[in-house]
Amino acid sequence: HQISVTTKTEGQKYLFFPAVIAGGIGSRGDETALKHTYPDLETARPLPLGTEYSLTYWQPDLSSRVFLNGAGNQGNRSDGFAAERQIDGEIQTAFAKSITKNCSDEFQKAEAVKRWLADNCTYTLSPPQPWGGQDFVDYFLFNSKKGYCEHFATAMTMLMRASGVPARYIEGYASPTVSGSGLYEVTNAQAHSWVEFYSPLCGFLPSDPTPASALPRPLTQ
Repeated sequence: HQISVTTKTEGQKYLFFPAVIAGGIGSRGDETALKHTYPDLETARPLPLGTEYSLTYWQPDLSSRVFLNGAGNQGNRSDGFAAERQIDGEIQTAFAKSITKNCSDEFQKAEAVKRWLADNCTYTLSPPQPWGGQDFVDYFLFNSKKGYCEHFATAMTMLMRASGVPARYIEGYASPTVSGSGLYEVTNAQAHSWVEFYSPLCGFLPSDPTPASALPRPLTQ
């Protein structure tokens, strides 16, 4: 897929881009020269209002037969991400394994975790706060079961790691779902968090555990 973006603020330095980029970024002029500030894309200097840039991105279909047929025997070959898999707390680890015990690969584990969160947790912008000194994820999973995208994404990240799948927490923006003209206006009102989990088939893939009714789509970072 291809996307073109026009900035609507003066002095912007961080670029909007889809969660999975497949190609390079093109621009009009050299003002969009990039600095290496992973996971963000930062320009070498502030951009003037109305700067245009475009890029190519890849949006995998995780329900396709290509993935379903190729994932079953992959296991979790992720030795290079051992540090990311580490997780504190035997309770979280045991709980994650109980959710994913019947899963044979990282795709099934991601769906199992998302399904548990959807069935057992409630989306709200006014969640109760953890007790003094209590772990943020523990409180969400075992006590309140109420939160917004930050709670859902953090919990899924930790549960995926605890089940043996490298995962990372991502912050970005969710753009509006429908645009008759093909243009989308993205502001801080679309700020959102989600998860990327690692697959030996194609690297890190985005997965969003927040209830679908709570956010616009598709994801942009």
